[in-house]
Amino acid sequence: MGKATVQVLEANGFQVTLPPQKCCGIPMLGNGDFNGAKKLAHYNVPSFLNTIRSGSDIIFSSTSCGHMIKHEYSHLLNIPGAEEVAKRTFDLFEY
Repeated sequence: MGKATVQVLEANGFQVTLPPQKCCGIPMLGNGDFNGAKKLAHYNVPSFLNTIRSGSDIIFSSTSCGHMIKHEYSHLLNIPGAEEVAKRTFDLFEY
């Protein structure tokens, strides 16, 4: 799915870069491991902030991961900077 997403974006003239990232944490959250999910979010948010502050948007092809990043990082996990990331994070089809 990831490769197909990159191919579609590049075929439409977008330059795709992949910021350093780890799992979004939704599997841990689903199993009640809030600390594990927070640890991953604390890694991802600064990386995503660097990406959006350099002028790029974050595009996701997995709806569950995108939901986690856009909503749960800020509302449930209270990760600093998550609201800024959410404003520049889009589902592939929304984009």
